[in-house]
Amino acid sequence: RPTLFEVTAWDADGGIPSGSQAVYEVAAAGQQHVPLHERVGGSFVGQVRVRSSESNGRVLGVTRVYPRTGGRIGTIALITPTALDRCDDVPDGGGSSSSSSSSSSGSPSSSSSGSSSSSSSGSSSSSSSSSSSSSSSSSTSGSSSGGSVQCQATTLKDAGACRGIKIGSPIWELDDPSVTSVARREFNVQTMTTYWMITEKSRGAFDFALADRMIAFAEANAMEVHGHPLVWADDLQVLDWVKALPYAEAESVLRTHITKIASRYRGRVAAWDVVNEAIADDGSGFKPSYWFRALGENFMRIAFETAHAADPQATLLYNEYGLETNVEKFVQARDTLVRLRNGGVPIDGIGWQLHSKVDEVLSPTYPLARRMKTMSDLGFVNYITELDIQIPEHTPEQLERQKQAYKKIARIFLGVERRGYFQTWGTADKDSWLNWWIGIPTWPLLFDDNVQPKPGFYGVLEAFREGAPWHDDPLAGLYRLQHRSSGLYLHQYFDVNNSGVGGVALNTAWWSQLWELYPVGGSNYRLRCRWGGRNLHATGVAVGSPVTAHDEVADWTSQQWQLELMSDGSYRLKNVGTGTYLDTVSSSSHDAVVKSSNSTSTSQRWLLQRAD
Repeated sequence: RPTLFEVTAWDADGGIPSGSQAVYEVAAAGQQHVPLHERVGGSFVGQVRVRSSESNGRVLGVTRVYPRTGGRIGTIALITPTALDRCDDVPDGGGSSSSSSSSSSGSPSSSSSGSSSSSSSGSSSSSSSSSSSSSSSSSTSGSSSGGSVQCQATTLKDAGACRGIKIGSPIWELDDPSVTSVARREFNVQTMTTYWMITEKSRGAFDFALADRMIAFAEANAMEVHGHPLVWADDLQVLDWVKALPYAEAESVLRTHITKIASRYRGRVAAWDVVNEAIADDGSGFKPSYWFRALGENFMRIAFETAHAADPQATLLYNEYGLETNVEKFVQARDTLVRLRNGGVPIDGIGWQLHSKVDEVLSPTYPLARRMKTMSDLGFVNYITELDIQIPEHTPEQLERQKQAYKKIARIFLGVERRGYFQTWGTADKDSWLNWWIGIPTWPLLFDDNVQPKPGFYGVLEAFREGAPWHDDPLAGLYRLQHRSSGLYLHQYFDVNNSGVGGVALNTAWWSQLWELYPVGGSNYRLRCRWGGRNLHATGVAVGSPVTAHDEVADWTSQQWQLELMSDGSYRLKNVGTGTYLDTVSSSSHDAVVKSSNSTSTSQRWLLQRAD
């Protein structure tokens, strides 16, 4: 939009001289916030307040300017208007608003602590300014964060604008008016696909016909553009002519391909998936793709640095599937991105594909919120890039569960401090990639085969209208239970004659010692072994009765436990059905059988070590 905004910048922790301020005019569109950051923050933390003549001087938003990292410009994260309503009558002076007072420590994590939520933060550095403008220009009456101001939006994009979030999907069906009309009405961002097998089928012969059509549609309908991907690091997606290249030519071919695409759309793509799906599913490292075989981990550096050189203003993402459910893969991806960024690689954020099943999402131990928070706290912007949620059958019950799953993910996203786009992987069920990938219908999207809204559509709409972030049970999650006395771990070690009962003992750290702790009502929890899915079960009320791993029986209180926190940080686990505590016969043997007891021995103390 052409409207000019008056921007007042003031000090939070030494960024500019104490008590002083500077005023700039910047357009709402574009990325003028980048030079502004240069002037405000440098290596420090600053505050920026935005006013517009169109709003009679009312505060529209405040941004937090984070420090530089690795010589690159830091993130500018939007703190949206719900958190700022209380600041409307603050004088124009530099450092005295209630918003800034909550961040006077200069800590990047504290400047939203006095507001209604940490969910009201931002998008990437390439989209935060546009998020601000979109929320201020929305036709809704809502704010862009939290639930304290009601949002009356009736479309996804307007509901997202209430919360500073852009919503969209790739639109491949450009010749299907039923899809394009829905996209125009509901979306304000589109994924433009630039797969290598389409854009460069043979060396040097580039074909941009599809990408050009997709970006033209987006621009004609005021949608931002998310590009996907510049390199797909999986040999199933690497063309034969590329795999036949001598390794000595790999870097040149990779740089040429990325430069050709990213420079063609320079300034028109807000965010790029630079590298797609490079991490091995077992978390052991990178997949042994051609790019990794030829260049090692350095292919990541080459890809991101080349993309940044070709389009310096674009937000650069690593995009991956399975991070929300595969803890080993998540840890590997997290550590890899941190290591590369600390080495100066220009990685701005992470794309969460979230190809999901409804049972996974609705599980009380679904770890997405915690893992997104981890990446946000590490300074990465979180994008949802390819969301779809499969259901096993097309029934009213399953469609309602799908609605709740979509709503849960949208609410999780509301609670993420550094966030970008919220995108599904397709518009209507009839066009879902899962139809040919799996070969059976799974009805995973927000619109049905007739491109009509499904309950899942209303789940997302409700989540953004209500603006209430998701809150997990603080104890729910994946754990190893370490015996306090011996240092050994609770371990399921066998199945008795295929009977649905497993033995439980102590042992050194194995993957069969991962237990899901999840609430079942009140202060009661179940412990389900990741290996086999059996529940920790007290077999009897008598002291010394064995504890086993048993198939779940919903109404058995002998499979429910209460956790009593001890002064040393350990827990005692009390069985609800028997009233006895999780204990061991011996703490010295690796085969010590776990039994129940009603004593107060220190052998009943367990350390809960998070594994997710």
